[in-house]
Amino acid sequence: VVQMMSLEGVKNYDARTDMSDIDLFFLAGDPELKRDVFSYEQKRSAEISTVTDRFVGPALHIVQGPALKRDEFEDERFINADMIHLSIPGLIDLENTQNSVMTLSRSGDSGHTILLPGDLPDGMVGSLAVLSLTRIVGQGSPGFSNYQAFVSDLLDSGMGSVISSLWPMEDASRAHFMATFYQNLVNETDVAVALYQTKRTFLEQKPSPNPGIWAGFQLYIH
Repeated sequence: VVQMMSLEGVKNYDARTDMSDIDLFFLAGDPELKRDVFSYEQKRSAEISTVTDRFVGPALHIVQGPALKRDEFEDERFINADMIHLSIPGLIDLENTQNSVMTLSRSGDSGHTILLPGDLPDGMVGSLAVLSLTRIVGQGSPGFSNYQAFVSDLLDSGMGSVISSLWPMEDASRAHFMATFYQNLVNETDVAVALYQTKRTFLEQKPSPNPGIWAGFQLYIH
């Protein structure tokens, strides 16, 4: 699913800048894979449904999973989005960055259904990108190099900040975390504080949930 939404009355939060109104929200993700074998309907994941419900607006645009191909990320609606949420399976390999990949549609020409490091466009203007289904492996090279594939690409292209998962979590857990995070983002002008508040909420729950549900989301800024 790809969605671009015009959000009236919702604020744009950046760890370094004042908040301003969001004009465009870009949401991309796979449909829910587990479905009735006799049904051809592609169901949204719980995470995609949660983010959709939070940011529904009059300019809602949806593209189903098979149409989620690389040209969607060359579109002006992606480049000019104020906020981006990508629920896309991704691997970030710190030891060999060329092994890093994000999987888009599972059908058609593989050259159009994956993203590789360097494929993201320049000139992005948004304040926050969320990568909720990434897995980071390996150790970074020594010295001053700290390149992290898609995270670094988004920051270098102009995004103000990036939240990325260190490991993938199951759908219901991601949905719960993102619902809490975006609710905090409505009330908080600093994305770092909103993420801290979200993690603290989970940490203070009784009984305390598995840290794997919340500890893996990390914030990156320039």
